[in-house]
Amino acid sequence: TTIILSQFLALFCYIANKLTGNYSWVDRLWSIVPSIFALNFVIHDYLCRNELSHPRVLLINGLILLWGIRLTYNFYRKGGYHKGGEDYRWEWLRNYLNNNFLMEIFNITFINIYQLLLLCLITVPIGFCSGPALNVFDFILSLAFLSLLTLETVADNQQWGFHQKKLSVRLGKAKSD
Repeated sequence: TTIILSQFLALFCYIANKLTGNYSWVDRLWSIVPSIFALNFVIHDYLCRNELSHPRVLLINGLILLWGIRLTYNFYRKGGYHKGGEDYRWEWLRNYLNNNFLMEIFNITFINIYQLLLLCLITVPIGFCSGPALNVFDFILSLAFLSLLTLETVADNQQWGFHQKKLSVRLGKAKSD
């Protein structure tokens, strides 16, 4: 079901791209979709076994959700969800390829199908995590994950502050000119 969902989302992104001329639809979903795919394993367990998922699966879902919240917030504040917002790399690629047919093939295969399939495959190991009960190793890895997530969040904020300061200096300079 996760593979089918990934390809449905690929179709959605392709259609949205065709309607808007914007290649960043997958970018908008990039931080959200892993949580949806991970949740799919919880739903599957409940529907097929009529029971709540293994605690490890639930733990991994929570960690993926935290990671997704960080990325989504960061993408939001950079303007990624604004109407018409498109990653600068797609414009560069359109100019570099300078061939509508090649860009269309790249759009279908890499931008839409491959990236969403990749996100799907990243979550597949969750299906194999219902082994023995949670143990110390799970808690150590979770703590390591949360520590690294905290460092990434601090780094995101530092980078954001740097760019905001750089922008305000540039705007201040423009006003004084």
